[in-house]
Amino acid sequence: MNRTRRPRLSRRAGALFAATVFLAAASCKAPAPAAPRPSVLLVTLDTTRADRLGCYGSAAGLTPFLDEFAGKSTLFSRCESAVPLTLPSHVSILSGALPLRHGVRVNVEMGVPPALPLLADEFSRAGYRTGAFISASVLLKRYGLDRGFETYDDSFYDTLKKGHQKAPAEHTLSRALEWIRHQAGPWFCWVHLFDPHVPYAAPEPFGTRYKDRPYDGEIAYMDAQLRSFWEALSARPGSGDLVVVICADHGEGLGDHGEMDHGVFIYQSTMHVPLLIRTPGQAAGGRVDALVGLVDVAPTVWELAGLPAPAVDGRSLAPLLRGGSLPERPLLLESMDGLLTYGWAPLYGVAGGREKYILAPKAELYDLAADPAERDNLVSACPARALALRGEILAAQRTIRTAAP
Repeated sequence: MNRTRRPRLSRRAGALFAATVFLAAASCKAPAPAAPRPSVLLVTLDTTRADRLGCYGSAAGLTPFLDEFAGKSTLFSRCESAVPLTLPSHVSILSGALPLRHGVRVNVEMGVPPALPLLADEFSRAGYRTGAFISASVLLKRYGLDRGFETYDDSFYDTLKKGHQKAPAEHTLSRALEWIRHQAGPWFCWVHLFDPHVPYAAPEPFGTRYKDRPYDGEIAYMDAQLRSFWEALSARPGSGDLVVVICADHGEGLGDHGEMDHGVFIYQSTMHVPLLIRTPGQAAGGRVDALVGLVDVAPTVWELAGLPAPAVDGRSLAPLLRGGSLPERPLLLESMDGLLTYGWAPLYGVAGGREKYILAPKAELYDLAADPAERDNLVSACPARALALRGEILAAQRTIRTAAP
């Protein structure tokens, strides 16, 4: 029986062969494991004016915790809400879509379109644990923002009671903290606090301390509860690796331009909101003066968490967090509450550069840098600029298709 002999390798050839195999194996090493995705905490402060925070210029001393937090975060000094109402504004925060696109224009009467991408949807698909803890019946799960959340805690709501209901910050934050303590990560948690909303009735000692300024008392109480929550959360291993976003959904009129609360007008008292973003490991504060919007929150969070972002109206602010820049672009504003609640004219607006234009039965144009209180209407003095900004609004209305009736 004939056998085919295998050729023998010389010692030198064998050594070369072994070296080649070793180098090939070394070059095919498995890539280093990707860094773990960060957990994300989103805190939305209902009805919170930017000018009540010390880090935004207030000397009233209402927000020592938020001011300290801002010292290790990036503060966006010019952030605009898209709409001065809780439900539609939160839909924009959690989707990156304008009300003109997502179609939720007022509270209670409309729900989130099923096809609208939401933050929790994307986090859930990426394997995150997801929890939401809300404080007002205007955000009950029946309106659709629960999509993508494993836990959506609206347990404060009593179905046997009529009318609007809310929970104090202490209740909501304690439930959120308990949920976080049971997560191994990564997780996405949204906490909504409703305290500065009417009727103002801050718990003691804040009610007595601010009896002549009840709105301020609610802000101070909320800030104190946030400190307790943050101190407990910071004691947890890995808390320095969180992405944290704190923002308001809209402000409060408090008599500015004749509006005591919010919803109808789109002046800065209800549209200018605080926005603080803290990235993993951030130890020093920063400030961004570029014009940004709440529609930018969702795409920013998606990028910071390393998740693909759906196409939305907002854009990621990550370049600004890294010290870079973004091209200027106009921000659309609106209020349909006057139309849908009272039969008045709808209000549309656009903020661009240092200016704001309001398309109303009597149009308004303001230089926000020179006139932050919006007292001097420049439409007659700057008709060309007013016409150009009006064109921005009309162009958007032509091109953006509403996703819901």
